[in-house]
Amino acid sequence: MNKQGMWSGRLPVAVVVVVCLLVIALASPYWFGRQAEQGHALYLQEIQAIPNVQVRNHRFERGYLESEARYELVAGDGLAQVLEMLGETFELNGELLRVHVVERFRHGPVPGGGSLFGAAGIEGEMWVEGSLTSDMLRFDGEAPRQAYQARVGFDGLVRGEMEPLRIELVSGPVLLREKWDARYSLDYRGGEFIHDLKTGRFESTARMGPLRFEDPDSITTSDSSTTRLSGQIVNGRLHDLSVETHDPLTVIEHRGAQPVSRMELEDQRTTLSVDFDASGRLEGIDGTWRLAALRGQGDEQALLTEDVSSVFEASREGEHAWFGGVSGGIGRLAMDENGEVVASGRDLVMGLHLRPADAELFQLEFELAGEDVRGGGLEPMGLEMQMRLGELRRSGYEDLWRLVYQVMQGFRLDQPDMPPGVLMAMSQAALEMVGDRPHLLVEPVRFRQGEASSDLALEARLQLLGMMMLGMPGVLQPGNEFRFSADVAPQLVESGVRQYLQQQTAASGMVLSDRELDEMTDEMIRSEIGPAVEQGMIRLDENGRYHLSLELGDGQLLLNGEPADWLMQNF
Repeated sequence: MNKQGMWSGRLPVAVVVVVCLLVIALASPYWFGRQAEQGHALYLQEIQAIPNVQVRNHRFERGYLESEARYELVAGDGLAQVLEMLGETFELNGELLRVHVVERFRHGPVPGGGSLFGAAGIEGEMWVEGSLTSDMLRFDGEAPRQAYQARVGFDGLVRGEMEPLRIELVSGPVLLREKWDARYSLDYRGGEFIHDLKTGRFESTARMGPLRFEDPDSITTSDSSTTRLSGQIVNGRLHDLSVETHDPLTVIEHRGAQPVSRMELEDQRTTLSVDFDASGRLEGIDGTWRLAALRGQGDEQALLTEDVSSVFEASREGEHAWFGGVSGGIGRLAMDENGEVVASGRDLVMGLHLRPADAELFQLEFELAGEDVRGGGLEPMGLEMQMRLGELRRSGYEDLWRLVYQVMQGFRLDQPDMPPGVLMAMSQAALEMVGDRPHLLVEPVRFRQGEASSDLALEARLQLLGMMMLGMPGVLQPGNEFRFSADVAPQLVESGVRQYLQQQTAASGMVLSDRELDEMTDEMIRSEIGPAVEQGMIRLDENGRYHLSLELGDGQLLLNGEPADWLMQNF
C-alpha cells in the first residue's frame, strides 16, 4: 500500500482535531473565568442573605488567565442595636465593623477541587477595621490579615483551607475609660471549609492553639480548642446554622478576694443550632453543654462536679410565643468548706419546660431528682419531685411575648425602667394567661433515707387573683379545690428532729452526748407531734407511719376524711 496516500487521507482529520483542541485550550481560561465571575456573584448573594451583613463596593476584574475580586462586608444595624441596649458606655461613633476581602482566581482547569482537576483556584486574604477594633478594642500592633486558599470543583463545591494566624487584642479607649483593662491573645492554627454553590450548604472547621484572656478580675487560659460551623442558605435566606465547640481544658484563675480562686473546666463540649422560617425570622433554637469535670479551689472552699450536662430547646409557635425547656444533670457534686462537706449528691437531675397542651392551652412542667443529696447539715437522702401547672391560656401568653418584643426594641441597660403602660399591659396579659383556676399537680414528692421513705402529693385548682387580694382566706373562695396527702416514715421524722436539735444546740455552744440527743429527740416528738396524733390531725398506722390528708371541695374542708370546720376558722 502507498503510505503517502494513506496519510494524505487522514491528515486533514488530525489537523481538525488538533485545531479543535487548541481552540478549546485557548478558550477554556476565558470560559472558566466567566464561570468564576458568575459563581462569585452567586456566592455574594448568599452572603448578603446572612442577617445583619451587607456586601459593599464589589468589583470583579476578569482577565484571560486570572481574575481579581474585591469587596467589603459591613456589619448591619443589628450589632449597633445590641450595643445601644448596653447603654451609653458602649455607644460608638462611625462604622462599627468592616471586613475587607481580596480574592485572586486562577482560571481552570487547576489541580484539586474534589477531583483530579477543578474549575478555578482561589487565593484570598481579609482584614478588619472599624470602631469595634479601634475604640472598643484594638490590635496590639499591626492588624493581622487572614490568608486562605480554595479550589472550585466542577461539581460546584468550593473546598479550601485557612492559614494560621496570631491575634493580639487589648482594651480600646472606650473600655479603658470604664477601668476595664483587658488583653486577649490567640494562636489560630488554621482550618478547612467547604461550600456547595448549588445547594447553599456550607461547613467549616477551625482549630485553636493556646488562648489567654486577662481582665482586672481573672485570667483565662486554654491550650487548644476546635470549632465547627455548618449551615445552609436557601432562596437567598439563611435557613439554618449550627456550631459545635470542644475545649479539652480551660483554666480560670481569679484575682483578689474570691471564694474560689482557681477553676478548671475539663473536656467541655457545646452545640448550638438555630433555624429560620421562609421570611428569615428565628423560629427554633436548641443546644447542649457537656462537661466531664469542673474543679474549683479556694483558700477555704473546694468544689467538684463530674459528668455535667445541660440540654435546651425552644421553638416559636405563632407570631411571638416561644415554647421549650431546659434540663440538666450532674453525675457527682461535692462542695467542701474548711474540710467539711457543705453539699454533695449524685445523679442530680433538674428540668423546666413549657409545653403546648392543645390549640388554646399550655402547661409548665418542673422536675427535680437526686441521690445521696446532702446539705444544710442534713443526712444524705434521695429525692424525687414532679410538678405540673396546667390549663394556662395561650392567648395571654402570646400577648405577653408580643409585649416582650416591644420592650426589647427600645431597651437600654442604663435605662431599664419600662413605661407604666407596658407594665400594666404585661400584668393584664399575665392574668389572662393564668386564667380563672389553673390546675396544679405536685406528685410524686418522695424522700428516702435507706429503707425509709416519705411521699407527699398536692393537687389544686385555686383562684390566684382571689388569693393575691385576700391572702390565705382566699383559699376558701367558692369553686376552689385542693387535695394534700402525706405518708411519712417515722425514721425520717426522728432523723429530721435530731438534726434540727443538733443545729440548734451547736449554734448555742452546747455539746450533747448521743444519749442526751436521743432523749431530746424523743421528748420533742412526744410534745410536738403526740398531741396532733391524739387529736386525730395526724394518724399512725400499724407500722408507725404518719399519715395526713387535707381536702377542700364544694366549700367543705376535710381533715383525714372528717369535716374540719374548726380548722377553716384558722384561715
